[in-house]
Amino acid sequence: MIKFKWIHSNHPCCLWVFYFGFCSGFPLLLTSSTLQAWMADQGYSSVQIGWLSALGLPYVLKWSWAPILDRSRWSHNKWIIGLQYIMGIALWVLSIFKCYSIGWIAAAMIIAMGSATQDLAIDAYRMDLLTPENDRWGAACHTLGYRLGMMIAGGGLLIIADHLGWSRVYAMVAMIFCLGAWVSAQSPRCQKTSMALTDTSSMWVRAWHHLSAVNQLIGWLCFILLYRVVDAAVANFGAVFLLKHCSLTLTEVGFLYKILGMSLLVFGALFGTILLKYVSLVHALRWGAILQCLSCIPYMYLAHLDHPVQSMVVFFAVGFECCAAGLAGTILMVLMMRWCHPNYRVTHFAWLSAIVALPRMVLGPVLGYAIDWMGWEMMWGIISVLAMGVMVLSMVLHSIPNTQHEADESEGFVLSEPNLFK
Repeated sequence: MIKFKWIHSNHPCCLWVFYFGFCSGFPLLLTSSTLQAWMADQGYSSVQIGWLSALGLPYVLKWSWAPILDRSRWSHNKWIIGLQYIMGIALWVLSIFKCYSIGWIAAAMIIAMGSATQDLAIDAYRMDLLTPENDRWGAACHTLGYRLGMMIAGGGLLIIADHLGWSRVYAMVAMIFCLGAWVSAQSPRCQKTSMALTDTSSMWVRAWHHLSAVNQLIGWLCFILLYRVVDAAVANFGAVFLLKHCSLTLTEVGFLYKILGMSLLVFGALFGTILLKYVSLVHALRWGAILQCLSCIPYMYLAHLDHPVQSMVVFFAVGFECCAAGLAGTILMVLMMRWCHPNYRVTHFAWLSAIVALPRMVLGPVLGYAIDWMGWEMMWGIISVLAMGVMVLSMVLHSIPNTQHEADESEGFVLSEPNLFK
């Protein structure tokens, strides 16, 4: 019998990491691309659809309430369970309102707030559960679960909506969330390692002190900001592009993302995990940037083609982008986990994930106007240029001589660049 050291019969930590990764990725698209597909199906303009990405604001600002979870007496499990019930209720409320009405937007905001806060609790729970020895496999399991949730929300629900309608789909998802809260209640409890400080500002200062121990911090933060720009563009307008420009049906788009996309995303995530065993984290990040840049080319070609669009080109474009996203997401997750101090896990990961989420929110309105003014081909060209800038930035950062820069050792934690990027 083959035994994996990252799964034990008495404590299947990576299975729970996979499950909570699914819980984290599933609601993300419920308030982004799936709602945008709903609007596209109702005939709204690209500009109106683009402005819906403002619902991603809680993912960018969640760092501001992250210390509440760090200092809370509640376990991370309790936060997750409570938030899943809240999102389930909000999803049911959203299902009864007309698309783009005030009540519809308000319910979507509550779901986004709950999802962003749930991400804080899930990220902290995952880091409590995993050890440095299995963080690579843990990152792969989280990425697989996260992407599976996104694929079902962005693909499977489109297929169902094509037959049942959008309101019934969101009412069904509301019931799934309530069931998921019961499953989350069965997860193992972990000892919280967070620090109880009396002053939130003190926690932010000390958390920043430890995070700033990384060499070339500003450069690496800019790198993280732009690293997932291709993924952000696809998340905002991938389904809309296939529906409007390629004239695919909801069922066809759902099939592409759920069947083809998920299969290649699993391959990409596993390949990223294996890659980290043979190359340094810096080189793995560079390979992820290269693949994401190349994944823009098929979309540019599709935008250039006249109708009817070739099916094989569509398959290749979606499949290659999902494979690159799976690899890059796994590698970036390992980088972010290694940056987090045990006493400030929620706050550190909230800062880093907020930076990752920023392009998803900002690019929506900008690309919406760009599509109306310049067309789809130019939009994908802009994204590819930004992706090329990430490759250049990674080479510049790697060429700068490194000097050992350590945080305060008084709390038993040292963060140095050789350890971070090995």
